[in-house]
Amino acid sequence: MPVHCISRSRYPWLLAAFAPLVIFAACINPFAGNSSGTVRVRVVDQAGVAVPGARVAVSETNDSGGEFSVSQLTSADGTTTLGGIQVGSRRVTVTPPAGYTAAADPLSKLVTVANSHTVDVSFVLQRATAARRGVLTGRRGSAPPARS
Repeated sequence: MPVHCISRSRYPWLLAAFAPLVIFAACINPFAGNSSGTVRVRVVDQAGVAVPGARVAVSETNDSGGEFSVSQLTSADGTTTLGGIQVGSRRVTVTPPAGYTAAADPLSKLVTVANSHTVDVSFVLQRATAARRGVLTGRRGSAPPARS
């Protein structure tokens, strides 16, 4: 079975009719209004050791006042990268994993995301001490039982 194609000599009107549409479609960027950037986060403890498993969320408020967020866990090197974040002022929040608490650093920071740029954010957490771990897990410290 022969293959038929549109040739210039046989259907010149067809090429002339669709050429402007093809050129117009190639020039339009459907994502032009969706400018975005990247937020790269590093979470360490007070000694500078990476903290894996910390949940990092980037949130924004939409036009109707609702909040939208995207989150990921930090990897073994204490970092995570969240791409496709809409430009503008965004809140980056870290939730410490078990065994860590907030340090002098706040657990939430405001950043400005620029189109096609990467914003670096760092958080410093504190390793929970034995007394604090008891509070975090719901156990209450009490005096040891009296010896008889």
